[in-house]
Amino acid sequence: MEMKDFLVIARKNTWASGGGKQSPARAGSEGRFVFGKEGWRYEDEFFGSQRFQGQELVYLNGRPVWGMVYYGGIPDQTEGVDSEKEFMFLKQALVTYSDRARFPGKVNFVKDNRTYLSDFIGSMDWFLGRELVRLKGRTTHEVFFTAGKIEK
Repeated sequence: MEMKDFLVIARKNTWASGGGKQSPARAGSEGRFVFGKEGWRYEDEFFGSQRFQGQELVYLNGRPVWGMVYYGGIPDQTEGVDSEKEFMFLKQALVTYSDRARFPGKVNFVKDNRTYLSDFIGSMDWFLGRELVRLKGRTTHEVFFTAGKIEK
């Protein structure tokens, strides 16, 4: 199994779908999600809710081989935003586009009055990106990412 194929499966089966929830590994963690298959292991742990920071790690046979850090949340200028609705829409977008969201490339998903946009540059070895959720054209969720392979 290729790393990206595993990562698609792992992300689909953890935070976005509500699966794989584990006890926090670090103090102050809001959530930790773990998934494993065929020697691969995925861990995602984050801190905060309205504004959050987190890290995804992928291991192969116990050795870390890829990681991503992220920071973002609901921008200051979005008072009155129902964060639960925004996160439910975000989860739907991530499951619908699990093979493209949060990977190098672009995604534009529209449903009702919400839009999910992601724009990532680089390759799986090293990339930068940003995702947005917009409600009627107003940004209600914004996250920045950097990711790549881990080597000794």
